Amino acid sequence: MAVMNASRRRLLFGVNLGVNVILAIAATVLAVWAAGRYGGRVDLSGASVNSVSQRTRNLLEKLDKPVRITGIYSTALKEVSRFDQKRRDTVADFLDLYDNAGRENVTVRMIEPTRDQAEIESLVTRVSKLPRFSDELKAYESPLRKYDEVRAALEALITKELDLLDRAGAETNVAQDIGFTYAQRSLSEMRTTATETADLVENALSGDKRPIPGSAIAAVRKFLTRAATGLDWMQMWMSGGANDFPLPPLPPELVADFHSAPGRFAPTLDKVRKYIEEIKPLGLTQIETFYSQLADKTIVVETDNAAEVMPFDVVWPLREGGPGPDGDNRDFMGESVTSSAILRMTAKDRTAVIFVRHGGPSVLHSLQANLPGQAIPPAPFAEIAKELESENFLLEEWDISIEPDPPTVEHAARTIYVALTPTPLPQPNPQLPPEMIRPEQVDRLFAAVEASGMGVFLMASIPPEYPNAGQHPFGAKIRDMYGVNIRENYVALEFQPHPQVPGKWWFKWPTNLRSLLSNIGYEPHPIVNPLTSMATGMINAAPLELTEKAPEGVKTRTVMLEVPATDDVWAIDLREPLDAQAESGLAPRDGDLRPPFPLGVAIETDHSKVVIYANDQFVADGLAFASRPVQVGGLVFQAAAFPANKEILINTLHWLTGNADRIAVGPRGLDAPRLDRLKPGATLDFLRLFIVAIWPALALVVGAGVWMSRRR
Repeated sequence: MAVMNASRRRLLFGVNLGVNVILAIAATVLAVWAAGRYGGRVDLSGASVNSVSQRTRNLLEKLDKPVRITGIYSTALKEVSRFDQKRRDTVADFLDLYDNAGRENVTVRMIEPTRDQAEIESLVTRVSKLPRFSDELKAYESPLRKYDEVRAALEALITKELDLLDRAGAETNVAQDIGFTYAQRSLSEMRTTATETADLVENALSGDKRPIPGSAIAAVRKFLTRAATGLDWMQMWMSGGANDFPLPPLPPELVADFHSAPGRFAPTLDKVRKYIEEIKPLGLTQIETFYSQLADKTIVVETDNAAEVMPFDVVWPLREGGPGPDGDNRDFMGESVTSSAILRMTAKDRTAVIFVRHGGPSVLHSLQANLPGQAIPPAPFAEIAKELESENFLLEEWDISIEPDPPTVEHAARTIYVALTPTPLPQPNPQLPPEMIRPEQVDRLFAAVEASGMGVFLMASIPPEYPNAGQHPFGAKIRDMYGVNIRENYVALEFQPHPQVPGKWWFKWPTNLRSLLSNIGYEPHPIVNPLTSMATGMINAAPLELTEKAPEGVKTRTVMLEVPATDDVWAIDLREPLDAQAESGLAPRDGDLRPPFPLGVAIETDHSKVVIYANDQFVADGLAFASRPVQVGGLVFQAAAFPANKEILINTLHWLTGNADRIAVGPRGLDAPRLDRLKPGATLDFLRLFIVAIWPALALVVGAGVWMSRRR
């Protein structure tokens, strides 16, 4: 066996070291290139703040048209506006996440409005060429061109009347007459304004600068309205009918000319007024409104046929719980509002959500007060309706007590019915019992749900004082069709140990919230899987029960929400009186129900998907947006009491439509402060030089040193 001499060994060690150094550098360069080319990254933060949600990733990956996202944020006043730099950096990081997740489908750009005004003008010009905006601009062209004809007639009249006044002033001493002076000045100002307005109209027609047709129309309308009023007074004054400003003595040969003013003015005034009526419906165009929203803190989303601006207050709404740890009183909602905008602009079809009620006022829209100071209760689902609209749903109501057939929602590709527990309607004659929902109305509702293939039933306990208590209006249908019993005779309540009597219990919540239930668990299902760390609350929850055997055609019955086995929750029987004042405390009675029992069930049949919840108010505004005080350090904040409630409804609708990939939770908070942004200068230049050149050179020097030492 040949023995390797020291020289050859040193050579091999040196070659080996050199090859490894070269490979390490090549691997680093390759990794940097691949990250830039393919956007690879790993999010190691506890709250996943360095990545977008799975719902957003799915949305961006499925885009079949390019999307451009532009952040317009200024830091010019960051010395006096404390959070400007933080918010600008947050938006920049957020856009980078969308750029990375969207790959070739998404293009992002940050603009500093104080120095990049040309880019904003370019953005407006680009957007104005979209069909939605350009078609509207074309509709303004004809009215704007017609102004030249009206202006010419008006200027001809003004010139003629000024000549008449000049002749009167040359032949008589009327220069000091108030009416005469006012008439001359008014006509001169009209002529000047007519010219200025014509220039504005010409700019609007030329399109050389940002579109301003609506602004030009507004200026024209304002000018012509004032001109018509001024000419009305002038013809009355010239004919001697202005009592406050009598006509001064005039030469006989001019009296007839002055008195015939109404006849001369009439054709022009008629032309002016007709034109004013013609342009009255024309307001600011969409592109002008778009431009006016481009403040220094906005996000713009564009596609090849639409564009939308997200204002600052939408992207950064006020924090419900007060200022955060850094003192900022606003939360960042960038992902939520931007993804919603992309969804609205790229969705090929939309879903109608029809809330079904039995009489009573609208549940989505608040009534208007008839008298000043009159208090009108807000619609119970007004705020949740806004949330659903932001998710691209079309909302409608169906009062089944009046309308025999469900409404048809324009532009809706599919329909989901959300049925509320029907309430009795009072009769005109108070001696008669309240009007309950009729069986044929119930049949129409379930026929509509079967026809659409999607429904949500929000059920509730039935108080004993209601007519037909103990028989939920939808109970028989839901049991026979879906195999779910509504235990409408019971209400689930939460208790706490009695402070004086061991082994006994007392209501956990105050009297006005006695039926509130917060001890609700989640079972595996796409609707609630992302919500396991968020609290759910219900009021007047009626326990559900799965029948032993599923009806024919029912494929799955999945429990999503359930009261777990616990001692502090049970459902009391409403048919048995409960002594709420018993000082000795309470305990489950023989007729009460002990948990576990379901509160939410998802059902799939051969041709439909239905979700049943044991409560009809948990997604109403009063509970879905309720807040509670939370102490952080020495400060007390207001935080959402049951943040999962509204998410459950939104996720339910997405699951019903087969869009489970759109299911998501609300905005996430930061789990750690971000690194300070490196400002341009010597430090940043040195860091770049160190990473690109000095660090690799040091590796080579160290490697060479090791090789030289081993040679010895």
